[in-house]
Amino acid sequence: MRPIGALIGLVVLVAFLAMFLVPIFDIGFRATFRRLAFRNINRRRGEAVLVIVGALLGTAIITASYIVGDTIEASIRDAARTDQGPLDETLRVTDATQLDAVQKAITTPPISGVDGTLRIKSAGAVVANTAANRVAVPTAGLVEIDFEQGRAFGSDPKITGLAGAGATPSGDEAVIGDRLATKLGVQAGSQIEVFAFGGSKKLQVREVIEDVGLVGYVPVRSGGVGGAQTRPLGVLVAPGTIGALFTASPIKTAQPPTTEIAVSNVGGVFDSTGNTDDVVNQLKERTAALTGVQVLKPKADLLDAAKSQGESFTQLFSTIGYFSVIAGILLLINLFVMLSEERKSQMGMLRALGFKRNHLVRTFAIEGSTYSFIAAILGAFVGIGVSYVIILAAANIFSSRGAENLSFPLVVKVPALLKGAVIGLTISVVTVWGTSGRIARLNIIRAIRDLPEPKAVGQSTRAVALGAVGAAFFVALFALGWSSDNAGLVLAGPALAAFCLIPVLTRLFTRTRRAAGTVGDGGVSSVTDPAIGSAPEAAGVSPPHTGEAVERVPRKPVTVVVSAFALVWGIGVFSFAGSKVGRAGIQVFLIQGIILVAAGVTLLSQADRLWSGIAKGLLASGRGLAARLGLAYPLAKKFRTGLLLAMFAIVIFTMTFISVISGIFSGQAPQFTRNVAAGYDLYVESNQGNPVTVDQLQAQPGVASVASLTRALGQATTPKRPEGTNVGLTGFNDAFIQNGEPKLETRAPSYASDADAFRAVLADPGLIIVNQNFGARNQGGGPPQANLEVGDTVTLTNTGTGQQKQVTVAGIMANDFVGNGGMVADTFLNQLFAPRTVQNRHYVKVTPGSDPEQVAAQISGALIQNGANARTFESVINEQLGSQLAFFSLLRGYLGLGLLIGIAGLGVVMVRAV
Repeated sequence: MRPIGALIGLVVLVAFLAMFLVPIFDIGFRATFRRLAFRNINRRRGEAVLVIVGALLGTAIITASYIVGDTIEASIRDAARTDQGPLDETLRVTDATQLDAVQKAITTPPISGVDGTLRIKSAGAVVANTAANRVAVPTAGLVEIDFEQGRAFGSDPKITGLAGAGATPSGDEAVIGDRLATKLGVQAGSQIEVFAFGGSKKLQVREVIEDVGLVGYVPVRSGGVGGAQTRPLGVLVAPGTIGALFTASPIKTAQPPTTEIAVSNVGGVFDSTGNTDDVVNQLKERTAALTGVQVLKPKADLLDAAKSQGESFTQLFSTIGYFSVIAGILLLINLFVMLSEERKSQMGMLRALGFKRNHLVRTFAIEGSTYSFIAAILGAFVGIGVSYVIILAAANIFSSRGAENLSFPLVVKVPALLKGAVIGLTISVVTVWGTSGRIARLNIIRAIRDLPEPKAVGQSTRAVALGAVGAAFFVALFALGWSSDNAGLVLAGPALAAFCLIPVLTRLFTRTRRAAGTVGDGGVSSVTDPAIGSAPEAAGVSPPHTGEAVERVPRKPVTVVVSAFALVWGIGVFSFAGSKVGRAGIQVFLIQGIILVAAGVTLLSQADRLWSGIAKGLLASGRGLAARLGLAYPLAKKFRTGLLLAMFAIVIFTMTFISVISGIFSGQAPQFTRNVAAGYDLYVESNQGNPVTVDQLQAQPGVASVASLTRALGQATTPKRPEGTNVGLTGFNDAFIQNGEPKLETRAPSYASDADAFRAVLADPGLIIVNQNFGARNQGGGPPQANLEVGDTVTLTNTGTGQQKQVTVAGIMANDFVGNGGMVADTFLNQLFAPRTVQNRHYVKVTPGSDPEQVAAQISGALIQNGANARTFESVINEQLGSQLAFFSLLRGYLGLGLLIGIAGLGVVMVRAV
C-alpha cells in the first residue's frame, strides 16, 4: 500500500505544482495568453475588485483561525513563565518525614539533565487586608520556599522571580506577588491576614514582587464552579508558618499541606522539557521503593495543553470558517461561468483562429491566478485584523469564566500568515482551473454565433462510468465509517453516493427505439442541423445516428429524488445512526451543512417550472409583471442562480444553526437547574485549606438543611482511555439525597428510579455515577467523544499512593454544570484518597419563604474567612450558559464575514444582469 500511496502523493504534488507553475510560465513566455488575460482584468476593474474581495475574505478567515490558535496557545504557554519558571518536574510526597530520603534518592548520584532541586510546602488559604473596607481573596495559598536556594534553582535567577526578593521571610513577614497586592489593595509595609485550617495569622508585607516564576507557583489548586481549576495567588511566608497553623487546626475536613520537591531540567523556561520523559522515568525508578511519592511533570503537561487548546481553537474557527470559504469558491465559479458567457463569441473566434482548448484554459488560469494571488496576499493581512477582533471577544469570555490570569496578547507568526495565504491561494487556484477546464469545452460555430448549447439527451458513457465508480467508492467509505465509528464518513457516504448515481439512474431508465430520419443532439432531426450549418463534423459535433430515437425518464425527477434522499439523510442521520454520529466532532457539522445546503439548493433549482407557474399566475391576475420580470433572468440561468443561492445559504444555514442551538441552551436553563440542584437551592464552594463546616452553614439565617460533599482528584482508566486521564471525584452521603438527586440521563436497568441508583452507590463501593464527559478528552473543538456507558468498568487510581479500585458505572448524569465528575460514596472516597480529600463543597436548602439570593449573599459575607462562595444553582447555570451564548455570538459574528462574500457575488451578478 505504501508505494501506491507514495505514487498518489507524487501525482497530487505534480498536479499542484503544474497549477501554480503553468500560469507563471505563460505570463513570462506566452505573450498572447498574458495580454488576453490582463486585458480582461483591465476592462472590468470594478468587477475585479469584487472578485478579489470575495476571495480575500476566505483567505482572511483561514488566516485568522491560525492566528487565534497561536494566540490561545501562547497565552496558556505563558503560564510556564508566570507560574513555574525553572520548575519542570515535581515529586509530591504524602509523608513529609520521607523528604530527606526522597531527596537523597534523586540526587545521589545526580540525574543527567537535571540542574537543581528545591523543597516547596504549600497550603490553601484565604487572604484579606486589614483596612476598614476589607477585601478578601478566597482562592489563595501559603507557600514556604528558601529564597537563597530558590535563586540557585535552575539556570538563571531571573526566571525564578526571586532575584531581587531579598532573604527568606522570617517571623510574621510575607512577600507577595503584584497580582495579589492589586486585588487586596496593599503595598510593602501593609498588613494582611491569612485564614487557614480554622485559624488565622496577621502578617506584614515586606515586599511586593513580580508575579512570575516560583512566586506564581502555588501547588494547591482550588476547584472552581464547573470543575475548573482556578489559579491561587501565593503568599510567601516564613518556614514553619504552615505547620503551626495545621497543627493547631480544629478542622478535620481541610486538605492537609502539600509537600513537594521541585526539579529543574537544564535549560530555560520553555526549552527545558526536551528530556522530561527521561527525567520522569529516572525519578520514578529511584523512588519506586518509597511509598507515597507521586512524580508529576507540570510544565510539560502545561505546554501540551497549550498546544492542544491552540489546535482545538484553530480547528473550531477554521471549520466554521470553511462555510464562508465555500461561499468564496462558489463566487469564483459563478464569476468565471459569467465571464465565459460574456466572452463566448471571443473564445469561439480564438478557437477558429487556431487556439486549442488548453490555450483557453491557460488564459483563464492566468486571469484567475492573478485574482487569487492578490487576494491571498491581502487576505493574510486582513486576517490579522479579523483575529484581533476575535481575540478581544474571546478574552472577555475567558475572563468571565475565571481565567483572568490569561493575557491573550495577539500573536502573529509568519508561518500562520503563510499557511493562511497558501491555503487560500490553493483553494482559489484549484477552483479557477476546474472552472476554466469546464467552460473551455465549447462548440466553435455555436460560440461564434452566440447560440445556446443544446440540451444533452441521456448521459455520456464517461459520465455514467464515473458516476458508478464514485457511488461504489462512497458506499465503501460509508461501510468503512460504520465499522470504525467514523461519523464523517457515515454522514457523507450515502449522500455523496446518491449524487453520483444521478447519471447512472438517468441512463438506467433511458431506452432507444427505431424511428425514421436521423437523431441528432436534440432527438429526431434532419441530416442538416440549422444551428451549425451543413458541416457538423467541421464544427466539432458528432454526426447524427440514423434510425434511432431516445425515450427516457427526464433527468429532473431523478435529481429531485436523489436530493430529497440526501436532505432526509442529512437531517435524520442522528436518528438513523445515532450510535455512530451522536457525539461526533465539529467536522461533522461542516459535512452536514454542505449536504443539506447542496440538497436544498438543488431541489429549489429543479422547481423552476413551479416558480415560473407562480409568476404566470400572478401575471394573469394583472399584478405579477414585476414578479415575472424578476424571475425571468434567474430562471433562464438556473446554474448561476443556484450558485448564488448556495453562497448565501451556506452562511445563513450556519448562522441559523448556531442561533437555534443558542436558543435551545438559553431556553433550557430552568430544566438544567432542576437536573443539577437535587432539590437544593444553593451551591457553596470554599477554600480547601480553610473549608466551611456543616455547623457553620446551619448557623446561618435562612438555612434549612446542608449536605456536605467530599472532593478528591484522581486518575481514571476507562475502556476507551486505557492510558488514563485526570478526573475530579465527589463523595456523597445519605444527607445529599434526602431532598432529591441529580437527574440521570441513563441508569442500569436494575434500578427503578434515579434515587435507587444513588442509594445503590451508597450501599456498594464498587459503583459510580459519572457525568457525560467523565474520563474523556476534548476532540478538536467539538464535544468530547462518548467515553462511558452504563455497565462499563472504570479503574480509579490514587496517583500519590498507587492504590487502585475498580468500579462499575451505575448511571450517567444528564447535566453536571458544577463539575461533580464521578460520584461515589464518601466513605469509599476517603478510604482510597485520604488524606488528600477535602470537604469544601456543600449543597444548601433554604427555609420556606427565604430569598435564596439573599441567603447566598449572607453566607458569602459572613464566612469570608473561609473563602465561601455561595451561589444559587440558577445563577451558576445562567453564568455558564451566558459564556456559551457569548461564544455562539462570537461565532455568528465570525460567520458574518461570509455574508460579505455573498454580497460581492450578488453585486457581480446584478452588474452582469443589468
